[in-house]
Amino acid sequence: VKALIGPTFNLFQRPPLSRVNAIYGLAPTDRLFGNGAVPENLNDDALGRCLDDLSELDLELLFHECSEMAVKKFGFESPIRHGDSTNFSFYGEKKDVPDGEISPEYGKSKTGRDDLLQYALQITTDSNRIIRTMRPYKGNAADSTMDGDTLEFFGEHLSAEERSGMVFVADSKMATEGNVRKVCDLGMGVVTKCPVKFGDGFEQRAFEMSKKAEWHRYDVKDHGGEGTKYSVMLCDLDLEASFGTGRKHRSMWLRAVVFRRPDEIGPKTEGLKDRFRRLEKRYDDLGRKTFG
Repeated sequence: VKALIGPTFNLFQRPPLSRVNAIYGLAPTDRLFGNGAVPENLNDDALGRCLDDLSELDLELLFHECSEMAVKKFGFESPIRHGDSTNFSFYGEKKDVPDGEISPEYGKSKTGRDDLLQYALQITTDSNRIIRTMRPYKGNAADSTMDGDTLEFFGEHLSAEERSGMVFVADSKMATEGNVRKVCDLGMGVVTKCPVKFGDGFEQRAFEMSKKAEWHRYDVKDHGGEGTKYSVMLCDLDLEASFGTGRKHRSMWLRAVVFRRPDEIGPKTEGLKDRFRRLEKRYDDLGRKTFG
């Protein structure tokens, strides 16, 4: 695996399997791969057998275990998990794939091309920017589904003690009732942007309540701690989020953090006023005309 990863850091040459050993021709292979290892051992047959062995493993779990081992060994522990999804689009013809394999699908590509096939990918990193989990998906997988799977993975492979100090950070697509409940059940914290349609008008109610609540100002320092980079006004509120009706009605209490940037409000407001004045001037003549 180390031999396969090494050439990926070469920006100018990505060799095929049959040429990987040439990359290590002058390298101290015994220190990299163990006593007695020589470049000739890193041939395409050996690397191919390695790939065959990896294909039979749970790669997501293997990657996670390697990541956990590395951060503990080198002291890069972090309680934060940033989750995000993306997709990779490509030209091709859709074909059936064997059971158990991930299939490329037509989906809403970021390129705006619905005729392209794509794969999806969910990754979580920590506050040190180290990748902690990674799982590929078929191309039409929903972001909320991938987020939910990641939370279930945490529940299966992390202890209650490890989860108790963790915070999952994700975008608004993560914020579904099911996913928020999963986070709560796992004993983890969560930070996300509230969708407009979440929890029976949760976002709008938070805005309305914030008008009567107490605000706190925080100054964010510039890199190096010298001078104020920008200021943030925060308002913390505890609100009940309601889902469903009748027998299916369920609710949970969540903390809403309403914020605004004072240094941005003024310029943006003036920009909107200036735009309105220009539009008003452009169409002012219409008010003086009579239409029959």
